[in-house]
Order: sequence, then structure tokens, then C-alpha cells
Amino acid sequence: MADLSGEKTLQAPADPQAETFLSKIKRLLFGETEASKKSPKVYQYGCCFIILSIIFSFSTVGCIIMWFTDLYLDSILNQMTLKEDTELYEAWKNPPVKPLICVHIFNYTNMDAYTKGQDSKIRVNETGPYCYRETLEKTNVKFYPNGTVSYGDRRTHVFEERNSTGSMDDILIVPNLPLISAVAMTKDAPSLIQMVVVATLESFYSSTMLKVQAHDFLFGYDDKFISLIQGAVKFLNKEMPFEKFGILAMRAAETKERITVRTGAGDLNSIGVVTAVNGQEKLTAWDDDECNRVDGSDGMFFPRLEINRSAKLYLFHKDLCRKLPLIFEDEVDFQDGVMGMRFHPPHNVYNTTGSCYCKHGVCPPVGVFDVSPCAMGAPIMMSFPHFLNAEPSVTAHLEGIHPDASRHDFFIDVQPILGFTLGTVSRIQLNLQIRKSQRISLLEEFDDGTILPVVWFEVTADRLPPDLFKMIYHASVTVPLIQNLLKWGMLVTCVSSACGVLMCWPRRKLTPVTSTLAVVSPPTSEIIILRLTSL
Repeated sequence: MADLSGEKTLQAPADPQAETFLSKIKRLLFGETEASKKSPKVYQYGCCFIILSIIFSFSTVGCIIMWFTDLYLDSILNQMTLKEDTELYEAWKNPPVKPLICVHIFNYTNMDAYTKGQDSKIRVNETGPYCYRETLEKTNVKFYPNGTVSYGDRRTHVFEERNSTGSMDDILIVPNLPLISAVAMTKDAPSLIQMVVVATLESFYSSTMLKVQAHDFLFGYDDKFISLIQGAVKFLNKEMPFEKFGILAMRAAETKERITVRTGAGDLNSIGVVTAVNGQEKLTAWDDDECNRVDGSDGMFFPRLEINRSAKLYLFHKDLCRKLPLIFEDEVDFQDGVMGMRFHPPHNVYNTTGSCYCKHGVCPPVGVFDVSPCAMGAPIMMSFPHFLNAEPSVTAHLEGIHPDASRHDFFIDVQPILGFTLGTVSRIQLNLQIRKSQRISLLEEFDDGTILPVVWFEVTADRLPPDLFKMIYHASVTVPLIQNLLKWGMLVTCVSSACGVLMCWPRRKLTPVTSTLAVVSPPTSEIIILRLTSL
């Protein structure tokens, strides 16, 4: 651009070959001119611009990672897969949480009067609880290349007198489980087998009720019929799962069953999902593939990406040969700032009407679940304690049943970020169903299909031990806190550096460089001064 002002000003062009690459960059970024060479502030602004641009670039990438991806959290949680020689593996193999197992036994108080027809209903009285501290150990642990691990269970129990209200010497009248089970299991057997069973049972038992001490009922008592069966089993080179028949003896025995679960390797969301029982991915108890499919959590972990208020979680219960659905109930402060989401089974969880859990299309009453297909035919029925949520016909023949949702419901508290089970109060009741045989008269005082309550269990784990709590606290509280600090820190840094970049954006305030040229006008020989201004 030229300005004719009576003087001519010219600027000698720079040699383009003499300008280096770095000089071009400096000139483009800093707006380098003759004036800028004399002003150090221009270079200061330029350096500030470069530094802030770098900070802005990195903080922008950090914002994208922290706000729009799970890379940070995933990188932390990926350390929580099940693998040997880690704290998590040790806590999984030998859980430091030792739940309190409380057993409530139904004592039958008027069986003589009921049998004689003097009383129209059976009167039961809940005794106990008889409480034990349980220690669980996973045995024969074996890892597989496909990201799964299999194991067995071993449980031991120590009596907790201070939590118990019953004495182990209490004398109780309870249903005779071996007798009632044997009758039901041979109900549809050939006549010859039934005749042998009838003769055996009538020689061993004189009543459908058993008088026994509380301790013996829980941990095993001598039973001639059970001893006979044990002899037959040994003759066939088989093993009985328990030496004596007892409610807790069966739980305390080291299980021969092997459960296979996912370790979370390659997919952390699948950690703890049960994939097989005894190497089989499908059960054979039910008439439908969906009901036979082995699926659901092992109870220690749940899929963390599926945990929300509208989620339905699934717990695999091997004693029921099925998965139990769990729905959201509430958010709770589980322990010292560690928050959890409480899930519990829906009220109709034991309503199998029209479902594939009805064996051969025969469904039990609403509120009880028929476990006999996975209990070798023993007429075991499961329910909530005191038949909570069961239909009235189930308890029409009973007195002393008092269902209470606050005392008899079941819930699990889960940490949603980790998918880790913080604690649980599990309550379930074991019942027997009378399944009469025409050849056996020992059950004649009962109507066919009558359901008799036996015991109900309460398993409580409501507090984490210090070491496990510390690990869970840091993973569920400290890590999210650091994540939030990084998220907002990155955002503030990004915005601040962007403002700084705009403030330091190079402004080309160029000082005109002029030259003067004198020329002579030919007609008058007048000297004219031409000034050319170049920007």
C-alpha cells in the first residue's frame, strides 16, 4: 500500500532466500516487524501464547477423556479382576466377612391333640434363634484360559451364645424329614420298591414327628434309616454329602459341587457371573432351557454397568437351582460414608404359576417354591419366613404363623461403582410338603399336599472388616473424588488457558518503514520530495 505525500519513500525488499524456516514461524506467530525486533514484549506475548496453547491442547484432551469417556475409571477398576496373588483374590477365596447365621426352628406343640382330632389346626411356635458365626473358604480353586475360575465351598460354624435366645439343649418336636422325604421320593416307584420302603420305614419309625434336641437337629443325629442308606451308598462306591442328618450339617459339609464364575478378565462387567455348575452350563431340573440356564451373580459381585434404579439384577441360588431377580428398593449409607444401593426380591418371586419352574405343568401355591426337582425328589418347598407373601391356603391349617415384612424380607446392598456386595440380610424358610402314598399309613393324619414349616434362616453380613472396608472405601469414595477433581480441574484449566490464548493472540501492530527519494521536475527543475509509506 502506498501513500503519495510529496515525498517518495521506498523500502528495500528483503532477500527471501535469507529468511530461515524458524524465522518464518516466528514472524507468523509473533508478527515480527522492524518494531517488534525492538520490543521484547512481543516475544513475551509469543512465548505466553505457545505455552498456553500447549496447556489448552492437553487440557482439552483431558476434558474429553474425563467428561465423555470411562477410561480413567476403567483403568482403576481393571485392577480388580480375580487373579492370584492379589488382595481381591484373597478376599474372594477366604472372605474376611463372617456372616451371622441364625436358625429359627418351628416347634410343633399340639400334634397329639391334632392327630386325635381335638384341634383343627396345627400349632407351631417359633423357637430360637440359634446363631452361629460362619467362616467360608473356597476350595480346589482352578483358573481357566477363557477367563473363568471354578471352586468348591467349605463352611465351619461357631456358636454365638450372646446372639442366641435358645439353648442348644432345647427339646423340640419337628417333622421327621427322612420319613416324609422317603415317602415322597418313592411315591411313583414300582410296587416292589414301595413294599420294601414301607417295611423299612415302619420298622424304624412310629410317628411323622421327631423329638430331638436343638443341637442334634441342626448338626446331626443318629437315624437308623439314614444309616441304612449310607450303607447302601457305600456299597455302590458312592459318597453321602453328610455323615449325620442335620439342617446345618448339610450346609457345613464341604460341597462336591463345583461352581464356575467369570474372573472379569477382558470384561470387568462380567466378574462373578456364574457360568456352570459341575462343568455343565445347563441344569436338568426343569422342563425349559431358559429355566435350566446357569446365569446370575455368585452373590459377591454384580455387573456394575447394569446397576441403577430401574435395573433388575439376578442372583444364582444353587440350592434352588435357579436365579432370583432383585429389584431396587432404596439408597443407603452402608458404613461410614460408603453408599450402597439396596435390592430385594419382588414380592412374587416365589409365584411360579405359568412359568417354566412348574415341573410337568404342576405349580405349587403362590408364595412357595418347589425345590424337589433339584433335591433328588425330596418334597422341599422354599418360601419367605412365616410364608410372607404366600396365598392364604398355604397357612389355613396352621396357627402361630405371623408374617412381617420388616423381619422376614430379604435384601442385598451393592456398591454401584464397583458392583461389589457390601452386605446382606438373607432370609429363607425351608418347608416340607406331604406327598402321601397309598401303601404307607404313617402320614394319614395329614391331607395330601399339606405344607409344614421346618426352619427359617437369617444370614446377616452388615459390616465390613477394617481391611476390606479400607479397600472398598478408597475404590468407591477416594477414586470418584479424585476423578471429580480431575474433571473439574481439567475443565477450569481448559477454559482459563483458552482465555489466555485469546489474550495473547499476536496482534500485528506494524510500524511503517519509509524512505525518501528526491526527484527533479524537468520543466521547472523543481525538486519534488516523494514519500512512500509501506505497511
